[in-house]
Amino acid sequence: ALVAVFALAACDETPSDPTEATLVSIAVDASGAKTTYFAGDEFSADGIKVTATMSDETVKEIAKTDYTLSTPDMTKIGEQDVTVTYQGKTATYKITVSAITVESIALDTANVKTNYFVGEEFSAANLVITATMSNNQTVTVKLADAEISAPDMTTAGEKTITVTYGGKSATYKITVSAITVESIALDTASVKTSYFVGDTFTTEG
Repeated sequence: ALVAVFALAACDETPSDPTEATLVSIAVDASGAKTTYFAGDEFSADGIKVTATMSDETVKEIAKTDYTLSTPDMTKIGEQDVTVTYQGKTATYKITVSAITVESIALDTANVKTNYFVGEEFSAANLVITATMSNNQTVTVKLADAEISAPDMTTAGEKTITVTYGGKSATYKITVSAITVESIALDTASVKTSYFVGDTFTTEG
């Protein structure tokens, strides 16, 4: 009877659970994320997909609240690594930070003096310079920050003014005219205008 009870008890034992799968590695897919930036842009990891490979060869996606990200220096120009960390495992992807450069400049001369006479002083006052940047933003450039060519105001003719900013140039034209006599006027109020034959003519008065 004792042997029978032991055998029955042995049959009731539950087999132990198989070994739980452990984390082997993680991978990051940044194909859906922004990876090119301009200096000063705000970094965003939106769109990355982080997956974990387990010891049983299963692959699962990791929730964004479960992993950590390194913070890239968005003032540093060039390629940088962004590191993803999950349970001691890491994976990286690259971003590129580019300097903001001037793509082109445009000039608004609507309120600028463009007609001069020889000897007058040239002025670019009221010139509006607009720069289009490589990040597609437009900025208004101060006259003091741009290089403006100086025309020869001693000769008449059409002159080209070149404005340069950030390595890009644009031009506008001015006209310098010679000073000529348009008309003359005479004041004869004190001048002798009546003579007798034989009198001597005079312009006095």
